[in-house]
Amino acid sequence: MFSFYTFIRNHPWLSAIFGVTTAVQVIELILMNRKFGLFTPSFLQPYSIDTFLDRVLFFIATVYSDLLLFGAISIFFMLIAVLLRKSQIVFAYHFFFIAVTISLLAVIAKYKVLSYMSDTINFTIAKNIAGGSILSAMSYVADEAAIMLIFLFIALILYWVGYQLVLGKVQRGVCPEGATGTFPFKRIVYSYGSLFIGFVFVVAITLRYDNVRYGVVKKNSYALLTAVLDSASDFDQDGYGYFSFPEDLAMFDAAIHPGAVDIPGNDVDEDMLLGDFKLQNVDYELDYSNVVPVFDYVFLIILESTRADVLETKVNNQIVSPNLLRISQQGTVFPNAYSHTGFTASSLKAIFNGELTSPQHQLSLFEILKKIGYEVNVISGQAESFANISQETNMRATAAHFFDAETNIEERVYANTSLGSLRLSEDVVVRAINGQLDTLKGRGKQFFYINLQAAHFPYHYEGMKNLLNIAPIPRSQISLTNKTWLEDTYWNAVAAADDALGQLLSRLHMLGIYDQSLIVVTADHGESLFDDGVLGHGHKINDQQLKVPLVTNMQIEPITKPIGQTDIRELLLDLIGQDTDMTLINRKLAGRQAVFHVIGGISSPVQISHTYSDDRLVFDFRTRKVMFESTGRWQLIDDVVEQPRELEMLRELVFEWEKLNYRNSTEQSPEFPEGRLVHSH
Repeated sequence: MFSFYTFIRNHPWLSAIFGVTTAVQVIELILMNRKFGLFTPSFLQPYSIDTFLDRVLFFIATVYSDLLLFGAISIFFMLIAVLLRKSQIVFAYHFFFIAVTISLLAVIAKYKVLSYMSDTINFTIAKNIAGGSILSAMSYVADEAAIMLIFLFIALILYWVGYQLVLGKVQRGVCPEGATGTFPFKRIVYSYGSLFIGFVFVVAITLRYDNVRYGVVKKNSYALLTAVLDSASDFDQDGYGYFSFPEDLAMFDAAIHPGAVDIPGNDVDEDMLLGDFKLQNVDYELDYSNVVPVFDYVFLIILESTRADVLETKVNNQIVSPNLLRISQQGTVFPNAYSHTGFTASSLKAIFNGELTSPQHQLSLFEILKKIGYEVNVISGQAESFANISQETNMRATAAHFFDAETNIEERVYANTSLGSLRLSEDVVVRAINGQLDTLKGRGKQFFYINLQAAHFPYHYEGMKNLLNIAPIPRSQISLTNKTWLEDTYWNAVAAADDALGQLLSRLHMLGIYDQSLIVVTADHGESLFDDGVLGHGHKINDQQLKVPLVTNMQIEPITKPIGQTDIRELLLDLIGQDTDMTLINRKLAGRQAVFHVIGGISSPVQISHTYSDDRLVFDFRTRKVMFESTGRWQLIDDVVEQPRELEMLRELVFEWEKLNYRNSTEQSPEFPEGRLVHSH
């Protein structure tokens, strides 16, 4: 009769490998299905593993990859046991516990992040959230480290208890003969080599099945092993090998691969997307020479992480933003304003520089305002040197007065001193604004950039005003199951920012300068509050994360077509000159019907999108599939080619990304070889 105990005694390494594989496979599959719904079709999900064949292939590929990876690791432990002449059972136990613990820690950490974020999250996005700094990205998860340390401590206790039990059995002789054993080199080489060759064939097969491929890459062991295979087959060192998807159609030409910079007009489709890129619409340049300032005071107020639905939201029958609502009723609301990226740093740079790539040809908003006679004042609740915002927009260089969370670090609301975590309370920011206004009255034209950080994750700090009569959710309780509690906390934070706005309005009235003041209020990006299952911003294309409020106290005919943050510079200059024809922004918007979005980075995108007045087009680089949001259906590029209108829309989207990617690449050199590429339409 078969006995597990006897099998473990006689085959400790096989038992350990099967045990690790089973534990990791079960936990990972549960979490994968819970997060991604891989085995049931779901809305907006490009693939699902819902046929018998798909599920069999998925199971073979994922189990195979675990066996191969953990088998390779076990060889290392086996060799140490032989060299040290130690018991194979004891070292098999060491291998089992260490492999299970590390694997589960990695899986738990991964799905802890994914419990907040969508499956578009990657290393580039994680860095972008933290302003492009690896160290800052690590500091963002520092608060979760305590949970992982507790898990590790418990694991160490269990490991020690188990080790004592195994060691006791070994010392009592309850182990097979040849406990120390010899290293079966030839047998391992032949066996493992055969397994590895088999895995290559398994990967080659899964690459041909879209649904299976989409699922297996979420498996840690499969992703790691295929990365090794891909690197080994990357003959031209362009980052794409035989085992990539999309596959590299030019294995020995480093210039051609998915995501490559497509050089315009050379009849080569370097990025393998819809033919060679044609460089068009590159002659735009901002001409502000006719702007004559009308207002003595201009306030550009940027709210952190504030959604576009702020104006109509109520909590406990209270209006969340009464002051912003009052401005909108007196002035104008631009109903379709969007962030291009969903990240703070890139959004602010887009607002101030009027473009998504590094500016080399035009002045920033700060420089223009200074040239037309405004003194620049910066009062910000965040650290404006975060991700080089102040440097790349010439904010610090042009400011006559500069006050932010870094220059006033002692008044921060959180203990963490990393740039990405520095925050000032609304009371501190309002105090700084009032103090500066008191000193500036009658001193010429003044521009204020004000940044209010109240709605930044985790949406509460000690001392924040409770304006909506809510109980703030502790950070440790933030989860999908507590969505309503989280929403109340978030909207109270937005209300705190609105309260600061109200105090500014009162001060302007008290000083008698409100009628001489232009006020423009917007946000850096929105915020998903577990809408579509995700929390935060910058990792999914939807209105919750990308649509922002844009309100001014000046009455003017609103622009209803979608506008992006790269258009705000022109909009503000039109408003400053009371240009009712909106000359600058209309010139920039001429012929353009959609706003461009990118998830990831320009040079390494996960998804790109165009938002229209009545639809949204999304292209996913991981799957090379296209979705028109009005249909909710993902299609292959080849299918879209048969639809002339949809193909033209896709071509416009791809060409806009190619233009930005090309410009990014040319700006890395001191030369700009292909002439000026100032703005992308």
